[in-house]
Amino acid sequence: VNMGGGNSAVRLSLALLCVALRTQAVPPAALLAAGPVTGPACAAKQPDAGLYICEGYVQPGPTWKPAAACKRAKSADRFLSPLSASPLIDESTAVRRSFLMAVPSSYNASIPASLVILCPDTGRSPMDSLLDAALATSQRFGTLLLVLDGVNHAFNVHRDAQPDANGEDDVAYAYAALRYLYSIAACIDPRRIFCAGYSRGGRFCAQLASELSEVIAAIAPVASLRFPMPNNATRPISVIAFHGTKDPINPYDGGGGAYWSTGVLDAYQSWALFNCCATPEPTIYVQKKVAMQQFSNCKESSAVVLFTLEGMGHVWPGPFGYNWVKAVGPPFPAFNANAQINSFFQKHPLPEQFGDAARKALEPPPPPLGSRSARHRRSHSHSRGQLRSEGPAPSTIALAQRQQSQQHVVIAASAASLVLFLVSLESLRRRRALAKPSQRGTISLL
Repeated sequence: VNMGGGNSAVRLSLALLCVALRTQAVPPAALLAAGPVTGPACAAKQPDAGLYICEGYVQPGPTWKPAAACKRAKSADRFLSPLSASPLIDESTAVRRSFLMAVPSSYNASIPASLVILCPDTGRSPMDSLLDAALATSQRFGTLLLVLDGVNHAFNVHRDAQPDANGEDDVAYAYAALRYLYSIAACIDPRRIFCAGYSRGGRFCAQLASELSEVIAAIAPVASLRFPMPNNATRPISVIAFHGTKDPINPYDGGGGAYWSTGVLDAYQSWALFNCCATPEPTIYVQKKVAMQQFSNCKESSAVVLFTLEGMGHVWPGPFGYNWVKAVGPPFPAFNANAQINSFFQKHPLPEQFGDAARKALEPPPPPLGSRSARHRRSHSHSRGQLRSEGPAPSTIALAQRQQSQQHVVIAASAASLVLFLVSLESLRRRRALAKPSQRGTISLL
């Protein structure tokens, strides 16, 4: 990231850390190569077009245990009932959850389809006008849609896109739903799984990008751009974001609630730094009052794009006809974010070298061994390692990736040590320069 001037040692440190923390580069031609890795028995997964509601339990692994087969969503299902408690089954602590799946009329099981995870905002059912617009977009572009819902319509995501350790493990819920759809319900291209979310749902997309970077190719947070700290992603994540300058809920320049605090540009630049992007491109206005900033020259063909909408409040831009209330600020119907999101997602699948790892991550693990209590033990940890601790034995690829990650940590530590040395050297040089007698015979004081 071009920080604009500054100490040369700091600029060198950024370059060294990018080399240390990112995987090795691959030729651009390989990144654009076709050939999706399909799921098991893909041709048999031919659900009829329409909207389905699925209910079941999140169990260790994590895996999804259906309460019944996914069924057509009826008018009464257009608002999923919020979960005020977590019903249990057997002696386990498996949590009963629900999700929606939309299948477009153009879906063909012989051709692996892209999948967009849609995460609504706090307090809203997935079945509101925002979803209606998403369904229309899904139908238009032939994209499968997975709509998640938090307990009490609130995902467990707080400051810096981190979860409350005492809350529901929504990452496990999302992961279990993904695994179920991939292995049972639909023919999904593992390199083209994305996440789009509004408000709290957008912040949850950032959490998923951090914890499930093996399968989340890119994210699109609306009125909610955050950078996870810590960010556990093992590869660059492409990001497209939209935010209004008159957002009273998540202020553009920072402030607001304790979960928000920092400004949108801080998060935008942090993602660019994480993706090892070069100098940003000039800001352009794609239409009146819509400014686009972007970093496109990033590691592994990733990109970071921010649309700033002047005068827009805490809304999803577009002519969606949702009930506008003064508390969220002005709408922006003249700019449709959905087409931009779809175009961005199609340009930024997982690089081909990650396709096999994504397929393996989506395959359900075998039944865990051990006692009944061990089989049903539920971890409340949100770390990537513990999330998969009860899954299958690591494959050769996974082992190699872990060893590579350890090597990156060593390199990063060495780079950090070099940074400290260079900064100390620069400081010593400046002190000596200040301590030299001036031409007037006086001595400069520190």
